[in-house]
Order: sequence, then C-alpha cells, then structure tokens
Amino acid sequence: MHVFLVERPGQLPGRITLAVLCLALAAPLVGSLSAQPQRQTPVVDLTADGVARAASKYVAAYQAAFAFLVADEVYLQQLIEDDLPTQMRRLEGELFMTYLEADGEWITVHDVANVDGRPLADREDLRRLLQADGVQGVVSRVANRNAQFNIGTIVRNFNEPTLPLLILEEKRLENSRFRRAGIENDGDTTLVTLSFEERERTTLIRSATGGSVRSSGTFVVEAGSGRVRESTMELEDGPVKARLVTTYAPDEKLDLWVPVLFREHYQRRHRSGKLEAVNGESTYTNYRRFLATGRIKK
Repeated sequence: MHVFLVERPGQLPGRITLAVLCLALAAPLVGSLSAQPQRQTPVVDLTADGVARAASKYVAAYQAAFAFLVADEVYLQQLIEDDLPTQMRRLEGELFMTYLEADGEWITVHDVANVDGRPLADREDLRRLLQADGVQGVVSRVANRNAQFNIGTIVRNFNEPTLPLLILEEKRLENSRFRRAGIENDGDTTLVTLSFEERERTTLIRSATGGSVRSSGTFVVEAGSGRVRESTMELEDGPVKARLVTTYAPDEKLDLWVPVLFREHYQRRHRSGKLEAVNGESTYTNYRRFLATGRIKK
C-alpha cells in the first residue's frame, strides 16, 4: 500500500465560512500534490521465495562476520524412559564456534569444565590446543571426550545451534521446498515464519551408513533484512527422531545476533518396546571473540 503525505497549511482566522475555507485550500492543495514527490513505502517481498532469498543473503553476510567466538555454556540434559524421568545431567564450560568458509561448515567445540557440579580433573587447556593444532585438529579430540558425558543410548554428534543456517546457503536453496507458514508484526518489524523441507537430493545430514536424512522445520525471519531470529530442524533416521530449536538475540558488544538458547529433543523406540527420550537445553552468555590460530582450515 502506498501512502502519500501532504503538508498541512497554516491555521486560518477563526470566523470563516466552510465555502471560503474550501476555496482557500483548493489551489495550495493542488499545487502541493503536483510539486511534492510522492513518498512510497519500500516494497518488501513477502512470498516464500522472496523471504528465503533475503534470509540466504543474510546468512552469507553472517558467516563472513562470524569470527571465532567464545561463550559461557550451561547444558542441561534429562533422560526419560517410558515417560518417566530417570537421570539428569548438568554440564558447564565454554562453547567455541566459527564458520570455516573453505569447508562450508560450522565448527562447534563444547569445552566441558564441570559435570554435575564437579570440576574435571583431566580437563585440557583448549585455548592452548587451538593455538597449537588449529580448530580442525582439536574438534574430534574434544568431541570424543565430551561424548562420554551424554546420557542415554542415543548417539548424537550434530548438536550445533547454527547448523540449520546451512539450509539457507545459496547453493542449497534449491534443495528445499519453502512455504510461508505465518506472518506477524513485532513493532515495526514484519516477521515471517518460513517452513522448509529438504528434497530427495543430497541432504545436509547423513546417516551413520552414509544415507540421506531429510530434514524439515521452520525459520522465523525478519522480512526485508532476512535476519533469522529462530530456527527449528526436525530429523528422522530409522527409530530415532530429533528436534533442534535455536533462539537468537542481539549482542550489542559484537553487533551480531547470536544463539542464546538451544533446545534438543531426541527419542528412540527400542525393539523391546521401551521409549527412550533425551531433552537438552543449552544457554549461552558472555560472548567474546577469540583468535585461535591462522591454521583453521583442513
């Protein structure tokens, strides 16, 4: 909708007839309409394809601006068996994240310092390792150590809050079907809920045997800027189902929207009939930049 703004003429003397008022305003009004340029509201593409393209441009710029970051992490896990909670775990430490453009992937390192309130006696100095060996050389080493702290029998190694953003990379846009699932206003900002479903091509996630695992979910996107405020990704691989939800918020110090809350849900139906589920919730605070090393590529 186009909105035209016309300047209001000054106040006229009080005792004047309506006819005189109309005649007095007629000429100035026509002149102002013809002389003033028409102001138009910016046109924002609210179609599913338009919002997806805007989000893709945002993600490309986001990846370029996303230098190596460190945040304090608190990770809570809950194991549920046949609808009954059976185990809890609290992990505290630091989260290291960066995007490796050469490899086209996000790298996330969870550096656990405390397990259920007890400091780890054999914790290595991750900063020293990163400076000595680079990111790629440390990821698998630390990931293997951290895996021992997961509760339950469901194996997961893709619990990265920024992972779903890869769906929006330009090279992957045609690999998904996008639909507009909802639209709402947050003040002056229009938010579009964009649903996605990967096609039968090469998928972002692969199974342990190398097979395709199709994902689906939603992005909450600011129309126009393409900024992603929240992402939801759902996966199913045989008897295992997973759901990952990431919430972003602005960090004034970094001038970036960063992950602040990451929620996970995994469930598996065993052959015995028992239903196993694991819920996870990670919160991230105190973001700061960290220069690991110049050797962060493979």
